[in-house]
Amino acid sequence: MKEHGGENRLLHAIDLALASDWSEAKALAESIDNPIADRLFLLLSDIEEREAARTFQLANIRHEIGNALSIAQANLEAIIDGLLEPTEARLNALLAALGSASSMLDELRRPAQTNDENIVRIETFNLCALISAHVAGLARLAAAKDVQLTYACDTNNPQTATYRGDGAHVGRILRNVLVNAVRYTPPGGTVAVRCSAVDARVRLEIKDHLSHSNVAVLNKMLRVIGGEAHIDRHEGNGENLMTVTLPLEPVHP
Repeated sequence: MKEHGGENRLLHAIDLALASDWSEAKALAESIDNPIADRLFLLLSDIEEREAARTFQLANIRHEIGNALSIAQANLEAIIDGLLEPTEARLNALLAALGSASSMLDELRRPAQTNDENIVRIETFNLCALISAHVAGLARLAAAKDVQLTYACDTNNPQTATYRGDGAHVGRILRNVLVNAVRYTPPGGTVAVRCSAVDARVRLEIKDHLSHSNVAVLNKMLRVIGGEAHIDRHEGNGENLMTVTLPLEPVHP
């Protein structure tokens, strides 16, 4: 009788995802050697990242509201106690602080907007650290597949240490490339990642044994931020070299 263990585990991972148990669903999807599970893993990773960003944003807004209200309260108490004169400038400053808190409260009340994959949000981040984090996050998957995952980057290069671009979008691209590379490299194989800044571009080289049938999808993702990918195939040993380039000057929305 045919075993359906993988299918049952995949269904369980989907059930966990529907129950918003992202971490457990992602861990289970990661353990299943199945193309559908790969896509589920990428989707759940993206959801977790966006949820974390939303949580961080809300925490910052709450903090700023608290600061504005604390300043207003302290100044009003000082005016009531006769320690400060209720000058027009001071009262206007208090009104401005309360107005700022009100605007931030409106931001909290606003429902989360649908994420548009074509919207570019520019920020400064350490590109090498981002790649390193994704490589480290796939260590367990690589070990389970008996695949060696290596990474090299010039961490002292200011062009990558203070990279300007869309961190969330670059992160999604990295996950897409690395998860597929590890998943489909045969046991005993190596996925080698190298990052360098060359000719006003950041160059990522990924050596693996993957056919990269999804390169069209990858290029569609890269075009949004002004990047591109291409593959050099080496038929002799089955190893391929994928080169992903990212612009050093950010693409603005």
